[in-house]
Amino acid sequence: MFVSEATVTSATSNGTGRGRARFTRRRWLAALTAVATSSLAACGHATTEPPTATPIEPPKRMSRYTVRVRAMHDQHNESIYPAIAADYNATHSDTQLHVELSGAVRDADAYLDQFAADAAAGTVADLVWFPGATWQPFAVQGFLHPLDDLATRDRWSAPWPGDDQYELQTRFRGKRYLATMAADAHALYFVRDHFDAAAIAYPRADWLYADFQDLAARLTRLVDGERVYGYQWNAGYAPNAPWWRMHNQLEWDRAGEPRTAKWNTSAVIEAYQFQLYDSQYRLKISPSRALLDAEPRKHHIEVGGVAMKVDGPALLARLAQRPQAAPPVPRSGPQAKPPPARSIDVQVLPRGWARKTPHLAILDGQCMTKASTDKEAAWEVAKWLTSDHGQRHVAEAGRMCHTAGANRRLWLPLAKNRLDAAGLTVANLDVFVQALEMGTTALAGEITISMLLRETGLQRVLDEIRDGSASPRAGLDYVQPRIQAFLDGYWAAHAADGR
Repeated sequence: MFVSEATVTSATSNGTGRGRARFTRRRWLAALTAVATSSLAACGHATTEPPTATPIEPPKRMSRYTVRVRAMHDQHNESIYPAIAADYNATHSDTQLHVELSGAVRDADAYLDQFAADAAAGTVADLVWFPGATWQPFAVQGFLHPLDDLATRDRWSAPWPGDDQYELQTRFRGKRYLATMAADAHALYFVRDHFDAAAIAYPRADWLYADFQDLAARLTRLVDGERVYGYQWNAGYAPNAPWWRMHNQLEWDRAGEPRTAKWNTSAVIEAYQFQLYDSQYRLKISPSRALLDAEPRKHHIEVGGVAMKVDGPALLARLAQRPQAAPPVPRSGPQAKPPPARSIDVQVLPRGWARKTPHLAILDGQCMTKASTDKEAAWEVAKWLTSDHGQRHVAEAGRMCHTAGANRRLWLPLAKNRLDAAGLTVANLDVFVQALEMGTTALAGEITISMLLRETGLQRVLDEIRDGSASPRAGLDYVQPRIQAFLDGYWAAHAADGR
């Protein structure tokens, strides 16, 4: 057991069951990086965060009820949930929190398969952890219980600030299912030493996409005989969506339950042209896929091999654990001092034509299951997890809290202290909170990103663009009608269900 007050168990995947969606590892990983927005004009629009309501204490029970919470076993959850359980159980008498972590570490396939099997068998936990773009198919199958009535009764809105990224990842067909617990907002990292050595000013909050492209080229150069690249690309769909959405282009008619595909429009093609094709093969300002495969530890921002990269706050933790990672900045003369151990900072993404630049924002949290036999007890735990009581443990584990306000109260001070202790000073740490406020989500609903990538051939096309074997225009012109045909066929097949 992790702690004496809370029982934390491991479970392994068994049967996959019938009549439920099959999730592959690729589908899960794609879904984990999902980004969405229901209206591009509203991308990044931040609303005022509602105050955290005081939880309403339910009537005392005649006997203690154990609320089972299921979560995937990873390094964050194994830190967060046992600490939360110990804290909760020490302060509650008629309910107990029992945490179950999936057996195989980060085995996402087994985790979702096990949930579907347990739900079909009626043995599922009261609350189940999901990333914000993976639970919707289970709501369609009737395994999840909406939270609207309970939230309205208790005037509880802490997990739902109202921005598009929250609406799309927590609400489905008019009903609220996911109570957010943590967030992962992406921003642009840059190595200050590389900018200093090239006598280039650091990126500012009002910089433009053309500025970013120019800097990526100017920062690519030889440093002590080694090539340093100006930029490190990200592959796939969701991480690249902000690059065209910042130009007011959506790849769908709507990100929630889309009916029309718009994948071969000019902004999408141009985004992939620079990000995955030109950066590697024409301009050579990014390490190529082949080079990264040949020298996997050399051409990354963690070791100073590139000057800029877009990533989430998890990169901060990796940097803080690498005291030896010093970027190879040229120094002249026998008395030259070595570069600082860390010279990393962050900035918001550059501006395009949109009023505010959308940033990738991944949410996760708990859904209540229909099988829960004491939904009042499960609701009490869900509220506690989303309150500052639970959010403090999220921040202490190194993850961003679920809302901007909670991050400014809890995560920012803790993150700054830890980075300072590791010798890593990040002046613009609040940029991650700003990125969360400007968050976007790629696709939400019964059709998931993983389903889209697999069924339409989009994953193969994006891989070919990344690997230089297909141009963005040819690849996206090829896959666009296939995506549309998939949408048409899917919704026609489910029209009788009223979907």
